[in-house]
Amino acid sequence: MLTKKKRRMIKIVITVFIVIILIAVLVMLYLTTDMFKSDETLFFKYLGKNSENMSEIQNMLKNQDFEDILKSNIYTENDELTINYIEDYGTTSENTDNIINKLKLKINGETDKENDYQYKNIQLLNDDDDKSIQLELLQNNEIYQITMPELFAQSIDIENTNLEEFAEKIGYNYTGNNINFDITENLKFSEEEIEILKDKYINLIKVKVDKNDFSKKSNQKIAINGKEITANEYILKLTKEEFNNIYLDILKELKNDEIILNKIDTVQEMYNLGLQNVKQINFREVYISNIEETINNINRTNIGVDETNIIVYESKGKTVSTIIETTDYEIDFDNLFDDNKNFSAITVIENENETKKIQLETNDNNIKYTINYTEGQKPITIILEEKYGVNNKDSRKDASFEYKDDTNKIEVIYNKYVKQANNLELKESNQNSINLSDLEKEQLDIIMKTISDSISKKINEIANNESIEESIQKILKNIGFIKEAEEIISERSIRS
Repeated sequence: MLTKKKRRMIKIVITVFIVIILIAVLVMLYLTTDMFKSDETLFFKYLGKNSENMSEIQNMLKNQDFEDILKSNIYTENDELTINYIEDYGTTSENTDNIINKLKLKINGETDKENDYQYKNIQLLNDDDDKSIQLELLQNNEIYQITMPELFAQSIDIENTNLEEFAEKIGYNYTGNNINFDITENLKFSEEEIEILKDKYINLIKVKVDKNDFSKKSNQKIAINGKEITANEYILKLTKEEFNNIYLDILKELKNDEIILNKIDTVQEMYNLGLQNVKQINFREVYISNIEETINNINRTNIGVDETNIIVYESKGKTVSTIIETTDYEIDFDNLFDDNKNFSAITVIENENETKKIQLETNDNNIKYTINYTEGQKPITIILEEKYGVNNKDSRKDASFEYKDDTNKIEVIYNKYVKQANNLELKESNQNSINLSDLEKEQLDIIMKTISDSISKKINEIANNESIEESIQKILKNIGFIKEAEEIISERSIRS
């Protein structure tokens, strides 16, 4: 029989054990649920979960199954691209008589990654397929060989090393030591970069606000992409001046943020690889200049007690909407993700009207981007849609781009067919070739001018002596991309 002292000791031990369990349960509830957390803590928790939405959006931007096919060792591909431009769209004077509409681009290719080998046969044809210009690109390890069999007996070789020096010789703006076909991969934010950005910019907000600025409303009904959602609403209420002070801190940080600036440099690299305007664009300078202009505008008008709200909506532990609500405008960032159908959109509302909307949707193997905005009084819609069919051997990608305003419509149709192969019969390099990387600038100038003149002459034949350059200028002028007919493609760009 237990003594009174031992019974008391057992009771104490049991009591302590129960208390420990209760404390452990409460800690677990705090860590794994939203119980006992302040409105301020929950606001920043779900504001921060927009970083998870960023990762989801990046995943939406590609079809992983198709990407994996292109990463496989050996495959062949057939691509085709056509453009259709309609002038005076939607009127009785609709006009499709444009040389651009009469051309198509075809590419037949082979890839063997194990042997560092690529071959592409590129053809620009007229609509009757009876006239064309052909270019063959062959990569064997670090040598790229370009052959134009209809124009020259000799091929030209370029070494995939120290390309910056070679580009300088031919007057072309390119930074980098080799050709990188995966530049777009560098535009994506890594999980580490997203986490750094999230912590940095949320902390900029935290130091400027007071816990009394936060509130919560439970079980609110909101509509996202036509679907009604029940969500908890977390609100940060600020004055115009308080909000702008936070905005200024964020802008100043953005101006010097190396993660963001590196992505802009990648855009610059992509631009430098394509056709260039006579007036070169420095994207980093433009980005910084725009931020500085915004900072100056805010500093001139940064006064007032008008109410500004930042509202975060959470449903089932996910951030489904974030809204910035001022007396002048509203910005909505909405996201819904599930296994088969995903939706993300940024909407700008001014004077109770949508003025800008960028929307991304995926459904099974379809990806659709839609941009709507108004320029002056002109409503503009841009749609890019990609559809994929992927299986073990034969896969395809059908993409379309559409630009439409009140009087113009441009459609670009691109089809890609990929077939995996067991082996390829690798094409041999043309031994009758000139290595451009070994030539001096004066020699290069002569060769590049000869190539440029010959290509221009051949293209004119395909276009039945209509000017493709003038057609492009006219289209760009009609859609407002350039103000007047101007030289948009320099001789240097054609040569390169």
